[in-house]
Amino acid sequence: MVGKSFEGDTSEKYRFGFNGQEKVDEISGAGNHNTALFWEYDTRLGRRWNRDPKPNPSLSDDATFANSPIWFNDPLGDIFKIGTKDLKAKDDVKDLTKSKNQKYLKFEGDGEVKTDFGGLSQKEIDRILKKDEGLSLINSLSTAKDGEGNDLNFFYGTEGSTGIGLENPQMQGNVPNYYSNISTLDNKGGIANDGYGGYDPRAFVLNASTQQYSSSSKYGLKPLDNYDGKVFIGRGTFKAFGVQEYATYDRQGNITGFTSKQVLLTVPRSGIVLHELRESLLRTLNGNCYDQAHDKAGGISEVSRFFPAK
Repeated sequence: MVGKSFEGDTSEKYRFGFNGQEKVDEISGAGNHNTALFWEYDTRLGRRWNRDPKPNPSLSDDATFANSPIWFNDPLGDIFKIGTKDLKAKDDVKDLTKSKNQKYLKFEGDGEVKTDFGGLSQKEIDRILKKDEGLSLINSLSTAKDGEGNDLNFFYGTEGSTGIGLENPQMQGNVPNYYSNISTLDNKGGIANDGYGGYDPRAFVLNASTQQYSSSSKYGLKPLDNYDGKVFIGRGTFKAFGVQEYATYDRQGNITGFTSKQVLLTVPRSGIVLHELRESLLRTLNGNCYDQAHDKAGGISEVSRFFPAK
């Protein structure tokens, strides 16, 4: 490039600066300007040289690294976050992956979740992701972009304020307050008795997207902040009706037959989380309406019973 020059032996010059970004010494002098994929960085000010294309209302459009460059890094700007103090959400995300692959997950102090494969080759990474659908989903959530190349931001939580509203405000009067605060799902009131130990009849999963919920009408949930997709799942146990078989024995201990009865069976929580996050990704990234995304997400039947955490 015209004007591009190096002093002395180029093999002795290191191209990269703070946070692994490439130095561009021609703009503001040696060591004063770095460039990344989505922004330019002034190392003297600790600020962007351009405005943030996806601003956060709690931060300046010129801010970088959430104003904490020593603590955070942001080489690309792709975001999948959980609540910073939401330990259950962190456990849920970890449980999506195989235990041997949890070393590839990285949880930042601001709640951001990333995948970090170190020095593995792309072929090795692809092999790992192919065999671990949970890790693959997390990787997709943290790197997803829309058709114009802008980052898509996702959030997962199990407690606190949701920042979620209704697409159709006319339905607001029919929706209880727990749509604004997921923590009310964890109280001990409102339990219905169905003969199987009771259950909480209220909503236990909130799945919101900036994409329209239905192809025919607007009645779903929508993030009220800068997130493109948000999923909240109440802290508790999920159960569904199923049939369980019991063996019958004679006096000598030999099996003489089997009997069956309908019982409530526990549904693995990781299956619920995997399904809902995948559904959110399909709705937000591909523009699928709820029915399409729900079917494509797979891996779960309609769960009819939610038992809040005690």
